[in-house]
Amino acid sequence: MARTRRVGNRRSQAARGSQANEESAVEEIDIDDIEEVDIDDDSGVQEVQEEQPAGRRSGTGRRSRVGSSVGGASGRRSARVSARSSTRSSARRSRGELTPEEIEAKRKGRKALLNLFLGLILLGGVGYGIFWGLQPNPLHAQAEGKLNSAKQSLTDMENALNALDPKKAQTLYDQAGELLRVELFGYVNGEFKINEDDPRLASPVHAKRAHSLLEKFDEQFAKIDRVEKRVKAEDNLKMIMNKLNNMKDLKTDEELDHLERLIKGYRENPLDPELGDSSPIAQEEYSTLIARLTGKEQDVIQERKHRIEERTVAIQNKVNSKVSNLLGQERFQAALDHIEEQSKKWPEAQLDAERDRVNTTAKEKWDVAKKNAASKYADGISSTNNFEGRKKALKAAIDGMANVVDKYGIDDYVREAKELKTKYERALRNLEK
Repeated sequence: MARTRRVGNRRSQAARGSQANEESAVEEIDIDDIEEVDIDDDSGVQEVQEEQPAGRRSGTGRRSRVGSSVGGASGRRSARVSARSSTRSSARRSRGELTPEEIEAKRKGRKALLNLFLGLILLGGVGYGIFWGLQPNPLHAQAEGKLNSAKQSLTDMENALNALDPKKAQTLYDQAGELLRVELFGYVNGEFKINEDDPRLASPVHAKRAHSLLEKFDEQFAKIDRVEKRVKAEDNLKMIMNKLNNMKDLKTDEELDHLERLIKGYRENPLDPELGDSSPIAQEEYSTLIARLTGKEQDVIQERKHRIEERTVAIQNKVNSKVSNLLGQERFQAALDHIEEQSKKWPEAQLDAERDRVNTTAKEKWDVAKKNAASKYADGISSTNNFEGRKKALKAAIDGMANVVDKYGIDDYVREAKELKTKYERALRNLEK
């Protein structure tokens, strides 16, 4: 066995140089791969191993076989490499390993999958950006809401001014200021200044719209003072008209005189009739209101005249009627008392004539009654008359004086009537004795 290797080595020395590269190529192959080579593919080795026993019998045959083996080494080595490569692939497949082609294909697949994944992420990011880009800015929505509310308030303010309601207009103006003079629209500490870097600012466009609205509110605000004056002038007119329509409620002449002054003062100063011409203003502004008082002063004059008549002529007529009734009853003192009472209550009433009438009538009545009583008394004491006639005449004289005492009430007449009555009664008693 040792000799065979030496002979083989000597025989192959000449070929070692040419075979060096091939052997180095063989040496690069892994031992593990060589061990896994199929027995059929390594036919050259089998031949050497099989010929070794025969070599002992014939050296020439051994060299021939070795030479043949060496001569076909190159072909066998290439076959071995191919076999080993195929074997390696089979071994790798048996161990779950991949071929370079499969690895490359798998690498490309992973790269394609990664590119797809990155594309989906990029697409999602773009979609997310577009979505949020399309979403309204919350400050914009808030600003729009405030601006719409302010627009409605401006319309309401105009309507309030047209309806002569300055209080409501003032309230709406104040509310608009609170709504629009804010950081959302570029107002900082009451000053309008657009700062696009201010996160509290909705947008320059919204700020300019708010500022424009506030200017319109200011224009309407300038009308509030005028409307307030108009309302004051109308209220003053209503007050005067109410007094004119209810002059009977003005109990005194002073109140009636005051109303007359108010009418005159309103023509000169509808905003303050009490001041009158001490505070003149432009009359054109309130000419239509002033015109409504035309002729009203005459109404006051008529009322005053009527009142005077009521305090004089009317009272006189009433007293006259009452006195006439009392005179018919011969209640002269009662008539005088009534006249006195009405004179105190209505000092302007001329009641002296009524007083004189009572006194005159009382005297006339007294004179007649006294005369009639005296006549009856004379008949009662006359001896020419019979007893019954004399008695009847004395009773008539007594009754006449009794009527004066009971009704007249005037002291002088009553006193004298009582004296005469007593005289007549004494005569009657003497007759009856």
